Amino acid sequence: MRLVHKPPRERVTLVAPPFVHAHEQVTKSGPKIIEFTMTVEEKPIVIDDAGTTIPGLTYNGSIPGPLMVVHEGDYVELTLVNPATNIRSRTDQ
Repeated sequence: MRLVHKPPRERVTLVAPPFVHAHEQVTKSGPKIIEFTMTVEEKPIVIDDAGTTIPGLTYNGSIPGPLMVVHEGDYVELTLVNPATNIRSRTDQ
């Protein structure tokens, strides 16, 4: 029977740009599974000083979406949440 090493998991809460979640600049540990959750939200995006808007898909409410920091060797587990209120990105229709 062969034992498979399971790397530790770390759940990270993303923050809005231009900020970034707490992280090590250089890791002192081995590979980890980094868990992120991001919500895809439809919202109007203002594109000029006159207040003109276009429909946009945002990530956790922003464009660009939050920055995700990982290190070489890490595994990334990204859960994308697509609320039922979104109409453009629905795949169940």
